[in-house]
Amino acid sequence: VMRGRPLGILKLALSLDGRISAAGGDSRWISSRESRELVHRWRRECDAIMVGAGTVIADDPRLTCRVAGGRDPVRVVVDAQLRTPPTARIYKQRSKASTVLVTTQDNLAQARERYERRGVEVIAVATHDGKIELNRLMLEFGHRGWCRVLIEGGANLAGSALGAGIVDRVAIFVAPKIIGAGLSAIEGLNSRSVSDSLALEDLSARPMGDDWLLEGRVRRERSGVRRRRSG
Repeated sequence: VMRGRPLGILKLALSLDGRISAAGGDSRWISSRESRELVHRWRRECDAIMVGAGTVIADDPRLTCRVAGGRDPVRVVVDAQLRTPPTARIYKQRSKASTVLVTTQDNLAQARERYERRGVEVIAVATHDGKIELNRLMLEFGHRGWCRVLIEGGANLAGSALGAGIVDRVAIFVAPKIIGAGLSAIEGLNSRSVSDSLALEDLSARPMGDDWLLEGRVRRERSGVRRRRSG
């Protein structure tokens, strides 16, 4: 309420060595069944789920709440360059909740032509160096009265969201697996030194099936992190 935007919750599911997918792109299933069930309960409690274009292309997710009697959140896709196919399941999903595509002003007309015929709401947000300003996007969500947004991926959106300062809480499901070569959980977040890295407060840990769930609040005092937008 004080910031005029929803609470931003970043959810990550990763291996012990910090990978969210194998080298071939496979990410199913890193987390346990119990972890996935909890995420679906979180979806029921949030106003929206936000993902980047890379996640839609790689996983073709539905992003629905698969809890009996649960409601679907609004699905938000951040796609500055219109890389996601209009045939993706997220744009064809039958649900009472809407899907919102976020792009740049330059791509707004093309996006409306490609996606609105499928019932997708298309909005344009201010950019910097071709990257969408996520803090401005969250203010738009605040104007809509949204209270909680669950940021589910991928690595570039996670780094951009943390760099933009829109993440208030982090929830990391750590699976007892070592993948080796693969995609890192967070990309594009550049700290000049270890002392300038983002820190979490009020950290808690609890078992979740075979996984461990680590949760914490993002400490606001930081100086050396170079902020990045999302595309």
